[in-house]
Amino acid sequence: MVSLRAIGLGLLFVFAVLTMTVYAQEAAETPLKKVYKSVESLPQKVYGHQINAKAVLDSDETWTPDNVYLVFGPFSTGKFTLTIQAGTVVLFNDDQLRKVSPPHGSLSVEEGGAVKILGTAEKHVVLAPFDAEDLFWDGISTGFGYKEFTIEHTDFYKSGAGAGAGAIATLHSDKEPAVRLKNVTFHELQNKGFRLWNETGLSTDSSVTIFGYTPKVTDPQYQYPVMNVDPVAAGTLTKENFVVKEGVPVHARVIYVSTPMLNKSVTYRDLGMPYRVDELQVPGDTYGGPPVTLTLEPGVVMQVGSIIYVGGKTGTGESDMGNIVAVGTKEKPIRFTSAKDQPKAGDWQSIFMRAGSFDPKVSKFEYCIIEYGGSVPANAVWHDVDQRGNVGSLIAIMNPPRSEPYDGPQIAHTT
Repeated sequence: MVSLRAIGLGLLFVFAVLTMTVYAQEAAETPLKKVYKSVESLPQKVYGHQINAKAVLDSDETWTPDNVYLVFGPFSTGKFTLTIQAGTVVLFNDDQLRKVSPPHGSLSVEEGGAVKILGTAEKHVVLAPFDAEDLFWDGISTGFGYKEFTIEHTDFYKSGAGAGAGAIATLHSDKEPAVRLKNVTFHELQNKGFRLWNETGLSTDSSVTIFGYTPKVTDPQYQYPVMNVDPVAAGTLTKENFVVKEGVPVHARVIYVSTPMLNKSVTYRDLGMPYRVDELQVPGDTYGGPPVTLTLEPGVVMQVGSIIYVGGKTGTGESDMGNIVAVGTKEKPIRFTSAKDQPKAGDWQSIFMRAGSFDPKVSKFEYCIIEYGGSVPANAVWHDVDQRGNVGSLIAIMNPPRSEPYDGPQIAHTT
C-alpha cells in the first residue's frame, strides 16, 4: 500500500524534472530561434526569384513588423527606396536546397535607389537566413550611384556567405554618400566580412560590432579578412565605429587595403588589428593633384606584401608629391612587418622614397620597427654606388633626376 505522502513526493519529483527540462530547452534556445518563434504566426510576403514575386522594386516601398518578409535569391531596390521599420524580420533563402533553389538571398541597392533600415534601441530589425542550422545568406550590396545607405539598430545573422561579395559590399567610387551603420551587429559570419570600396567609407556616427565567424570550412584560405577596404575609406575606420570581437579568427582580423593607389591624404588609426597592403602607392600612379600624405597613428601595424612607394611609383616631382608620417611612441611604436603567417627575412621589399617627390620636412619615421623586409624583386638587378650588385633595403631612396643633392626623410628612435 502506497502512502499519499509517497505519491505527493513522486508527483513533486516529476514536476521538478519537467520544470528542469523546460528551463533547459529555454536555455538552449538561441536568440535567432526566438526570432523565428516570434514570427511563426505572421503573414508572409515573398520577394525575389519566386512566382508572382518582385525581384526588383517598381516603386518606393515600406516593410512593416506586422509581416515577415521572405527573400529568395537576389533582390534589388532598382531606382527606388526600400524602408524597413523597427521590429521587422526579413529572412533570406540559404543554401539548404542549393541544387534546386535560387542563389543565396541578398539585397542590392542600385543607381538612384536607397535603403533605410530603421530599427530602434527597443525594437531591432533582424536580417537572417530561413534556417538557423548551419545555413547562410549573402548580404547587402550596392551598385554605382545609390542615394542612401542607412542601417540603424539592426542584427545581421549568418550573412557573408562564401559566394557573395560580403555582408556589406560597395563598389569603387568617390561619388556616393558614406555607408551609415549605427548600432549594427553581425553574428556568425560565414566567410566574408565587409567589402567597403566606396572612398567615403563609414559615416562618422557609425557603430559596427562583429561578433564572430561560424564557417562551414575552417581552412584559413577560405576565410576572407573581416574588412576589405579602399585605401581612402580605411581612413574612416576608428575603434569606435568598427569593433571586432574575439570570435573572429586571428587570420581574418585584418584590414586589407585592396587597391594600391592612395590619392587623398588619410590617417590610419590603431584599430587593434593590422592593416595589410600588397603594394601601396602614395600617391597613386598617374596622379597629378596636390600632395598626398599617409599618416599612421601610434600602435598601427602595417603588414606589407611587396612594397610601399612614397612619392608614387613613377613620381616626377611637384605634381605628384607623396609623404608618409609614421610617428609612434616608445610605448606604442608603429610596426612595418611581413604579411605572411610565418614571417622571415626578405618577405617584402622596402618603403621606397622617391627623392624629389616627397617633402623631407614632412615625411618622417619616429619610434618605428621595420622588420622582415629588404628583398630584391624577382628578375631585377639593383646596383648601389659602390658596385656591390644586388642590394635590397628596408628604406630605399632613389636619386632625383640629374643627381642633385637632396635631404632624406627624418628618422629617429627607429629599429
